[in-house]
Amino acid sequence: MSSIVAAMTDNWVIVVVSFALLALSRAPMIPLVDALTVAALDQGAAEYGRVRMWGSVCFAAMVFGVGTQIDQVVDTPLLINALLLSLCALWTWSLPQAKFQARLAGFSELRSVFKDKKVAAVIGLGGLLGTMHAAYDFLFSLYMAELGAPTSYATAAFIGGLTVEVTVMGLSGWLLRRIGAVGMMRLAIWVCIPRFLITGAVEDPLLITAVQFTHGVTFGAFWMGAIAWLSDNVPEQARNSAQSALMASAAGLGPLVMLLSATTLEGTGALRGLFLLAAGVAVVAAFWVQVAFKSPKGESKNPLNI
Repeated sequence: MSSIVAAMTDNWVIVVVSFALLALSRAPMIPLVDALTVAALDQGAAEYGRVRMWGSVCFAAMVFGVGTQIDQVVDTPLLINALLLSLCALWTWSLPQAKFQARLAGFSELRSVFKDKKVAAVIGLGGLLGTMHAAYDFLFSLYMAELGAPTSYATAAFIGGLTVEVTVMGLSGWLLRRIGAVGMMRLAIWVCIPRFLITGAVEDPLLITAVQFTHGVTFGAFWMGAIAWLSDNVPEQARNSAQSALMASAAGLGPLVMLLSATTLEGTGALRGLFLLAAGVAVVAAFWVQVAFKSPKGESKNPLNI
């Protein structure tokens, strides 16, 4: 309903309220699906990526469709979104009710989980990642337009990044065995530094577009690693709460910080400054992940692993 209302009105206040309601309804869905998926799979987090990647495949298809049509039909993507959400609701109601015997965590258990320094680090790193990626998710198309690039460049960047993301998610089981969950988070954060530095420092739209293909690593590897780590280290009865906190940090607080920062910048080059800010945030995140998951003294480890 929110998508339909947003497509049918010219009142910006109604549009804002509609998207707020859409975000409110979407917010709890992803962590719930993550937790239920991991619980239902025989190999848990090791198989999660091969299921999650299909969401990225569909996302890529929608990005391509919108990217090729947005200049001609502005409201059509919102109406398609409403149709797909309606089909999703009908499908969800038709699914058999899962029966899980896990006991719900009490307040004291949740408090002890969130007081754990490594759990807090994963959630905090998710927030920093969300801050970085908000510049890309919400402002990249505007940035490319500012550089004079056609719409097809932004579309190619999104499709390329999603293609790599699907590949990373499909290989997540192998990557978890090779470098571990923390290794995947480290890899993602390290790649963020050159990605956002190049995006903000150069003016070549083609090079900037090519660099965005690494989105599949900076997002895909981190998310697979974070979900796997929480699944392995948080008690089952508190797992959904931890994953919800990760989502709130990565998709809520982090992007809010970046978008509020965007409102303080004016003039030509402001968007470039946001991507350079994202590179600085990546440096902070790289330092944090090294400190939070430092290997025991005297223990030789793969640079990506713990």
